[in-house]
Amino acid sequence: MLRVAWNYYRSSWRKWEGRWAAEVDAPTPAASETWADPDLVAAIRQLPLGQREVIVVVALGELTTVEAAQVLGKAAGTIRSQLFRARAALREALDEGLDPEGGP
Repeated sequence: MLRVAWNYYRSSWRKWEGRWAAEVDAPTPAASETWADPDLVAAIRQLPLGQREVIVVVALGELTTVEAAQVLGKAAGTIRSQLFRARAALREALDEGLDPEGGP
């Protein structure tokens, strides 16, 4: 079951990535996609593949680290480590866009 979820995620990610490669006018995004913060999406895209997979599966896929380990075929400790590093990298990338007073 988790493998099916992982395959669905990867398929969706490929489709989502393909939209950015196309030069044609994209249709209006569905209501479920309107929440996406472009800065967050850009920061996630800059992560190394392993960290990107983990952050998407755990944070967006709402899986536990143990479930993510089963889906990704990695040890739970590796998942926790990559998740920590991914969150730290995202925090740093998103904080760079703010000035010391907290404004954009």
